Amino acid sequence: METSKITELIHGVHASIDAESIKYPFPEINLLDVLNVLHDENKNSDVIASLINQKSVGRAFLKWIGRYMNDMKPCADDFPVRAIREDYATGKGNEKGRTDIVVMYGDHRIVIENKILAGDGDGQLGKYMNHWESKGFIVYYFYLTLRGTQPSGKSLYGNGMEGDPIVEKVIDEGRLISLSYKDDIIGWLDEWEKMNKDQSKDYVWSAVEQYKGAVIQMVYENVKFNSVKEIQDTLLSLSKDECDVLSIASNVCRKLNMLKEIGEELKAKLAGNPDTSNLADKIRFSISQQILIKDFEEYRKECFKNLDPHTHLGVVCLAKDPSVCYGVGYEFDCNWDCIKRRIGFMLADFSGSKFWEGADSLKEATESAKVAASILYNKILDNLKLYRK
Repeated sequence: METSKITELIHGVHASIDAESIKYPFPEINLLDVLNVLHDENKNSDVIASLINQKSVGRAFLKWIGRYMNDMKPCADDFPVRAIREDYATGKGNEKGRTDIVVMYGDHRIVIENKILAGDGDGQLGKYMNHWESKGFIVYYFYLTLRGTQPSGKSLYGNGMEGDPIVEKVIDEGRLISLSYKDDIIGWLDEWEKMNKDQSKDYVWSAVEQYKGAVIQMVYENVKFNSVKEIQDTLLSLSKDECDVLSIASNVCRKLNMLKEIGEELKAKLAGNPDTSNLADKIRFSISQQILIKDFEEYRKECFKNLDPHTHLGVVCLAKDPSVCYGVGYEFDCNWDCIKRRIGFMLADFSGSKFWEGADSLKEATESAKVAASILYNKILDNLKLYRK
């Protein structure tokens, strides 16, 4: 496989992951993850049901999913909303099962089958439909997965895959609907927060915010897994030399993304201070301290033209004289497995003396673009004071 194809492959994977992570910030701490229950379907169902049982959050849930239902009126009525967990359901032949969540309001019932990592059970949805369709309620069936997957025939009909008139009736009437954690659970919680900003110090708010963060992390991890899974056959077929190129390309992608974040953070800090606002447009991305590029996409393209493992990539901020760096540099070798960064400054041109601080004294900067940008910003301020003297 050509080097360009490998780098294109890696870039595509990182781009798809980046695209998913832009919309919502990744949580710095997630209690479900700390408790090791992030992907536990039962625990997620417990949280979702508990949130629905909070009046305003439950109303927001009905409003959100009402867009998928034929009858919008029940969502607007002031019926009490209640969610219960693991309600028993008896299907054909007295087969027993337990629904994950049932939401009750007025003469409507919403039956939610929650699937995160487990596969479909034999005839699960069909069993629930046979149970609830005989109860005299208006029932909608929601199949909830990370990315809105459609339920399988096994879930609807069982391993025998025989037709079931009750199942067919529900499907024909549009009462079987797929939901996703990615769009619907995050969307519902986000919408509620926007409407209840004045409650930001309440426990309900913190519960919603914490669970939204948990879902964002869960979905993001799933995106990463699927992105890599989609190209695993190609990766397994690579030769040793191609694997070496793949490793370098992956490191470059990871570091370029970090540099972009640092550049954006630093630019915002500079623009926010009248003393440094004139430098906000002086951020440049560097290759081995010789090539300076303003446009990030052009920079990314240049970095992949030659995947030399000893290339240094970085961010700098220029002074009025384009040959002078205003006391800031940020660089690392593109082939280092761990990101060991160096931050420093110089007052002369690029052939002049420099002062670098090693990674050991800047451990935090290897973990956060915000921290790295703050360090660079503070060095610019210090250097400006020295320069003015």
